[in-house]
Amino acid sequence: ELIARRHQQIALIYVTPWLSTIQLRIDGFRRAMNEGGLALRPELVRQIEVRDLRHQMQEALNDFCRMNQPATAVVLLNNVLGAEALYCLNQSWSLPQKPALGCFDDLDLFDYVYPPVISVVQPIDNLADTCVDIMVRLLEVKEEVPAIPPQLIDTTLKIR
Repeated sequence: ELIARRHQQIALIYVTPWLSTIQLRIDGFRRAMNEGGLALRPELVRQIEVRDLRHQMQEALNDFCRMNQPATAVVLLNNVLGAEALYCLNQSWSLPQKPALGCFDDLDLFDYVYPPVISVVQPIDNLADTCVDIMVRLLEVKEEVPAIPPQLIDTTLKIR
């Protein structure tokens, strides 16, 4: 969606890269950039640490927006990062300088903020049902834990 809106300088911010879901999201970002014909600029990709989230978010956004070719959009790989980015953007810059935001997960807050946040909405009820089903299968096994194949659940894109 960001590429369709003609953003060419798209940054990525993430935490916890050892989680498989985050790795898949990073891979998806790279694939989307490649398929959109955009170069993945390493200086626009930043891993930040949870323990110092606000400071590192502010620093990353400042860096991204002060480059010779500044980021016009930022993708955040979870809703905690999305909320933190909004906080930092609304503390620092006048409206015309704010990059567009794309975020995995959704928050009701995203309906009321500027810049608007495009979000990937995960069906929480479906996720919970799938987790319960897997747990029940694991509890029923007495001797050996079976291999559980990855479960893919469809998401939707909420465009604001």
